[in-house]
Amino acid sequence: MDAANNPKAIKRIVLIRMGKIGDLIVSNFVFRKIRASFPAATILLVTLPRTRDLLRYNHCADRVLYFHKGMDILRLIVRLRMFKPDLFLDFNDNSSSTSSILARFCSA
Repeated sequence: MDAANNPKAIKRIVLIRMGKIGDLIVSNFVFRKIRASFPAATILLVTLPRTRDLLRYNHCADRVLYFHKGMDILRLIVRLRMFKPDLFLDFNDNSSSTSSILARFCSA
């Protein structure tokens, strides 16, 4: 049985939240619920560098990748594929081209 049919099989989760600091603050409640629901999972958050100070004391994500606009998206895709996520969650209000590309090639 795979992760799609068995939540206990989810070991690696990618969270995408590109946006302003306020957007990340609002999403933090959901991040805490995801952490509580999957305590053994490794959670990787992809966000923008301007949220670095806000995330300094946030323990919802095990790892954070900061995506710089204009950054080589292929390098980010490679890093996400190496992470081998079982679940990919996009918390952007509007589908951004970046998060759409990541979701398509992430293999989760």
